[in-house]
Formats: sequence, structure tokens, C-alpha cells
Amino acid sequence: MSTDWSEKSNDELIDLLANAGMNMPNGLPEAIIARGESIVEPLCEMLLNERNRDKNATEELAWSRGHAFILLGLIGSAKAAPALLDYFRLELSWEDMVAEDGMQVLGRLDPEAIDPIIGYIGEQERDPILRWVAAGGLVNIGYFHPEERERITDFLKIALGDTNKKNNPELTGGLVSAAACIDDPHLQKQIDLAFERGAVDRTIINEDDVELIRISVAPWADHMPENDLMYYFSESFFTVSKAQIEKRRSLREKKTLADPEPHFFYQGPEPYRRENPKIGRNDPCPCGSGKKYKKCCLDRDEAARRGDDAGIYSEEIDYLDEDFMEDDDLFYDEHEMDEHDKRVAAILGDDNLGVREKSLAKYRNYLKGNLSFPCLLTGIEDFLWEEYYVFGPGDEGKYEELKKTRPSYTDEFELVDIDDEASLDDGLIVQVQRISDRKKFALPLADLEAVNINSKNYLLIDDYVVWFVNSR
Repeated sequence: MSTDWSEKSNDELIDLLANAGMNMPNGLPEAIIARGESIVEPLCEMLLNERNRDKNATEELAWSRGHAFILLGLIGSAKAAPALLDYFRLELSWEDMVAEDGMQVLGRLDPEAIDPIIGYIGEQERDPILRWVAAGGLVNIGYFHPEERERITDFLKIALGDTNKKNNPELTGGLVSAAACIDDPHLQKQIDLAFERGAVDRTIINEDDVELIRISVAPWADHMPENDLMYYFSESFFTVSKAQIEKRRSLREKKTLADPEPHFFYQGPEPYRRENPKIGRNDPCPCGSGKKYKKCCLDRDEAARRGDDAGIYSEEIDYLDEDFMEDDDLFYDEHEMDEHDKRVAAILGDDNLGVREKSLAKYRNYLKGNLSFPCLLTGIEDFLWEEYYVFGPGDEGKYEELKKTRPSYTDEFELVDIDDEASLDDGLIVQVQRISDRKKFALPLADLEAVNINSKNYLLIDDYVVWFVNSR
């Protein structure tokens, strides 16, 4: 029997949402959206509730933040803007949901949200990447509300002119990326001037990227404003989420399979192959909380691995076998430094394998001195922008059209160079040229692998990827 949602109070709907997790009752999201502004305040409270971010929160409470995030965008009330922007500040980083969907969520808000978004972009202490996401949201508001385009364009002109005068290439790159699809000659001239002055971080966007946007993207439509946010409440989304987890794990398992002969390039012991793959920092936590591993049990597990807290497992982790925990020799044998880690330690000159600016610089120099050219690369798995099309409801024809101007994991690229600058979020950035059309892109090396799996290059890059993914 179907539920009569009209009989439920707002508080009852919020309670149902808080306990839904991945088992979303049919019709609940639509019922919440139908309440409009009357339910915005409790959704904002759910979004910012400290209890929902606690490492001991249930899987359902952990999911509730994301549900509230999307629902606030679908309702579209500008009253949600301060909470959404606070959510960016409190909870999320460049690699998380805000980067993937923040532009779409902000872009669905009423024009009254423009002022708080502009204020957020102008706050110097904010992360430049998150200010870029806010700028993309601003452009998406212009897509849905043409009457606001002049106002948004004028702000971006001022913002770009200001960043051109300051040494903030990351923010300038983000603003250029947000504004490249706006059909205003004066703004486009400012973009060109920013490149001429060397004010743009070219790992974010370069001149070729801008030119492709100008040629191939409809005005105001570069940030996928029409993405279907209701997809995130569909059964297929939850099924796909599980499939993505399994896909990533199977890829790691594949990377640990021993090949017949490719190890002779290394001077030293044959590489260690794990029986079970490591858990990546961005993988779902194996405890079942629904959070990313890095935001849940990573610190605890690392402390236990180092022996910082001998009693931590017996006190807090109930899913490990008691006999295993009583066998101290087995425990420490399992966690000794393996051959991969030893190779990385030799490269870094340090047993501390954490990803830091210094360790990234050392790894960059090592790869520059040891990779063989030509070096052909391809994607390990779908790139971030492709997930909506590969796993989600994205139109196949539009996906094929976008692949003409954007890099795809199915492409083959020739490695051109490794950038001198790196970030702790993305690691080493490589300049590549697509084999099929010679278009150039800047991509994280951690998203790539060598085409020839029996080559020295494959092993060198594979070692880097495993280190970067698992040591952040």
C-alpha cells in the first residue's frame, strides 16, 4: 500500500529521511520537495548537525547529510545558501561531493542566493577551489535565470580583474574555468589577459581548454546545469554506488596479480603482491558507516598499525576475529613494511611514506629520471566527469560529444611532461597529448597507467599510484 505523504508532518518526514540511508522510501524525496520553504530549515539543520559528522554516526545519519544537500538544491530556496556554503567550509574538500555536485546544487537556487555566493567567493580565507565551485554555481544560476546574467557577468569581470592583480593563480584558474562559457567579449578579453600575465594555474585550465569551451559549449552551459539531481535518490544510483565500490576494489585486485616476467626491471627483491588490496582513503569505510575511510576509521587503524594504542582493536573493533587478535605474531607479520613500501621508502629516502609536498617533489624527480619515452598512458577507471554518463543516467549521445573536447579514461595519451607543481589532493599533474587528435590535457598521474603492462613504465607508475592512493 502506498504511503499518503500528505498526512506526515515535516518532522516526521525529516525523521524518515534521517533513517533512510540507502533504503530510500519510494516517494519520500518528492514529498519533502513538495513542502518547499517550510522544510528548508530542518534540512539545513540536518546538513550541519555535528552528530551526523561524528565518526560514530550510523550509516543512515552519514547518508542523511548528502540527502539533505541534494534536496536543498532541488527545493531551490535561496534561504539554504548560507547553510550550503557553511557545509562546504565544515565538511568537504576539493575531492568530495561539493566538487562533483556543488555547482549543480548552488545553480538550482533562486536568484536571491547570488549575494551570499558572491560574498563567499570574495572571502580571501576560503579554499580557492571551493570558491571556484561557488563561481560555477553562480554561472549555473545565470543559466536558469537569464535575467541575472548581466549582474553575474559584471561580478566575474571585477573578480577576474582583482585576481589578475594578485598572486593567486589557483583562484584565477577557477574563475577562468567558471567564466569561459560566458558570451561576453570584455570578459573573454580578461581571460586572455590573465593567461598573458601568467596569472592562471594551468593545471586547472589552459588556453586550449578555453578555446574548446568557446567553440563547442553553449553559452552558460559548461557546468552541466541540467544534470538530474533526482538521480541521487533512485534505486539505480544506490545500485551503481555499490558497483563502483566493487569496481575500484577489483581494479586494485587486478593491480596485485603477479605477471610472469615484468619485475626484472627492478634491482632488488621481486615486488610483494598483497593477498587483499589496501583500502584507499576515499573508499567507503569497511566498518559499514557509509563514510569515506579517511573520515571514519583511518586514523584509528593507522594508530593500531603503528602500535600507538595496543588496546584499540579489542575495545573498538568488533568485526575482527578474536583468535586473530590473540595471535600477536600474526598481527605484526601482516603489518610489516612490504616490498612495495620498501621501494617507495628508498625513493623518498624516508620510512615515513605519507604524502607530503616534499615526498611528492622527490617522487616527481625520481619519475622524471627513470621513465622511458615515449610513454603511452590510459585511464585506470572512468574520470570524475564521466561517472554521470558511465554509471548514471547521462545521455550517451551527449557523452560521446563531450569526449571530443574532454579527456576520457578510454583514450590513449602520450606523456609530455610532469609539472613542477603538485597538490596534496591530486598529487603529480602530468601534461599529456591524446593520440587520436593531439589535443593536450593536464591530468593527475594517479588516474593513469601505462598502456604496456609489461613495461618498466607500467611498474614505475603503478608503484606511484598505489603509494599516492593509499598514503594520503
